[in-house]
Amino acid sequence: MPELIELLNNEESINLIKILLKNIHDLAILLNKNYIIEYVGNKSKNLIGFSSKELLANSLLSFIYHEDREKFIEFFQQLKNLHIINTEIRLINKNGGFIWFILKGSILKNNTEQDNKIILLLNKIFKDKPVVSEEAILNEKDGDLFHSLSEISFWKLLQPKQRVSALKESLKMLQFVLDQMPQYIAWKDKNLTFLGCNINFARVIGYEKPELIIGKTNKEIYQNADIRNYITEREQKVINSKNPEFHKIESWFKVGNEERFLDVSRVPLRDSTGDVIGILIAYEDITERTKSKKALEQSEKRFRKLTELLPDVVYTVNKEGIITYVNSAAYLMLGYKPEEICNKMHIRNFFPEEELSFLLKNFERVINGEITEAHDYKMIKKDGSSIYVMLHSRPLFRDEEIIGLLGIIHDISKLLKAEKKLKESERKYRNLAQSLPAIIYEFNRDFELTFVNKSGLEKFGISHNDYMGMKFTEFIAPLDLEPSIRDINKILNGELIEPNDVLLQKKDGSYFYGRSHAKAIYENGEIIGVRGIINDITERKKSELALKKEIEERKKAETQLKKSEEKYRYLFEGSPYSIWLVRLDGTILDCNTTTNALLSEHIKEDLIGQNFIEILSLLDKSDYLIPHFKQRFSKIRQGKKLKPSEVKIQRSKGDEIWINVIGSLIQLGDETLIQVIIQDIT
Repeated sequence: MPELIELLNNEESINLIKILLKNIHDLAILLNKNYIIEYVGNKSKNLIGFSSKELLANSLLSFIYHEDREKFIEFFQQLKNLHIINTEIRLINKNGGFIWFILKGSILKNNTEQDNKIILLLNKIFKDKPVVSEEAILNEKDGDLFHSLSEISFWKLLQPKQRVSALKESLKMLQFVLDQMPQYIAWKDKNLTFLGCNINFARVIGYEKPELIIGKTNKEIYQNADIRNYITEREQKVINSKNPEFHKIESWFKVGNEERFLDVSRVPLRDSTGDVIGILIAYEDITERTKSKKALEQSEKRFRKLTELLPDVVYTVNKEGIITYVNSAAYLMLGYKPEEICNKMHIRNFFPEEELSFLLKNFERVINGEITEAHDYKMIKKDGSSIYVMLHSRPLFRDEEIIGLLGIIHDISKLLKAEKKLKESERKYRNLAQSLPAIIYEFNRDFELTFVNKSGLEKFGISHNDYMGMKFTEFIAPLDLEPSIRDINKILNGELIEPNDVLLQKKDGSYFYGRSHAKAIYENGEIIGVRGIINDITERKKSELALKKEIEERKKAETQLKKSEEKYRYLFEGSPYSIWLVRLDGTILDCNTTTNALLSEHIKEDLIGQNFIEILSLLDKSDYLIPHFKQRFSKIRQGKKLKPSEVKIQRSKGDEIWINVIGSLIQLGDETLIQVIIQDIT
């Protein structure tokens, strides 16, 4: 009958052992005699930062801290004496530091010494944690196991005494490995009689030591007939079919009222000729994992329902770059239905060649756990057209392991078009600003100039390089600085101010007047500065000052004129002579009250507004007066000076009087008049 180790040399059993090693909480490593790593458990990434792919086919010495390599070689040589031993050792982590481990090891013997393998288990510790010696305990426990096994008929066929020591060491190694596993493991012969188990299996069925189960049957272990019959049927099927079962999810018992779920693997054990001589069984309680999986499925359902409401494309990608999920927004954005993409297309299929290098580089960074910023990309739609998108992605975790990435694709094509239009508008604005004769300027919240157009540069006498870093307030005259800063702060606080005149200073120290119109510059709803236009009003200011002076002089002249008119009115009304003011068209503008006495019934109010010819027709019935005074009136209007004229007139009472008439041009305000003075010389 073959040794127990030989039973595990077939491919099916080795696969099971590897599956079990993956679940050991320590770091498990399988070496050949040249220190080359042939197998490594899945804890390496978490413990030292290196993945199994990075470790496989490399010498373990490369990953041992340089000061501990001789210690490891000595440890390795001691293992050849068939002892299970342990020591402390430091492994190098990916960041360049080192981590302390308790190192346990044993030899896995094969048919020839050349094929022997070394199993190592490494348990991470703190440096001050003492190394626990287990050799004595293992020797005692494994001795009991070895002697118990010798009582079973299966083990009576073992080789003679010279091989007992080798077998004992092999059994110790196997039991050592199995007891490190969290699963419940047992093995039976073809009749389903227990040949052994690990400590977890023994305890779960009520035994303190694994050797106490040897020789027991399913009937003795499983009291419930339905459970016993089910287990027996499944195990017999594997033995009869000679085919293993891996990871079957079963639930055939409860704890209290809670149903328990098990991950079950059953593997036929074969001898060196390939005949099935027993079965190896491994149970793992996955109830909590199953609950978590159901909760995760519910969470994923909610996640997918939520993503279907979003206008953006939400997607997940596995570590190989295959898209595993995409919401229905992909159809609207890219033209693909989700079923055309999921688990079928690589992310590279959606991007042009020029984008791939940067895209895949960022993909690797995210897969390695880095948090990257969102980036803009060009994507290819199903119809061959292109769109521009912003892509956000983060690592996707499951059980604290990165399994891919989760991303969101936002279409920014319209935004880019709007930005292009905005830039074009800004370009036109800049061109327009440069062509205007007025000064166009912009400055930020610190008053630092960010733009001055060509006219402004010329007016202030500066260059483009001069104003960069200068503050707008440097160009305001000292007298106007305080009120100007007050107005600027109002603008920065969102207030609107009226255009105002300000005295500005050029680089050469000279001044000019400008009228400033200024408003706040907004960006994303916030005020970031001030934009304004200044018109040079220096000449207008000069004109205003001249006009002001002229107005003051005119007011002064009007005051003097008013005083003069008052004097004239006083003399006009107080004169003993009749005085008429006649417009150049012959209309009587005014006359004094003496006229009333001279003309008897024709009073002052009757005369004003009448033509003097009409009045003469009332004063003389002959044809002499009217032609005479018409001729004189014409000559006076032409600016000729005439001698006084003496004539006789007849008043309305019938009496006749002689009068002396003097006519001359005068200027009254803006109007030229003819003044007529009439004196009674009867």
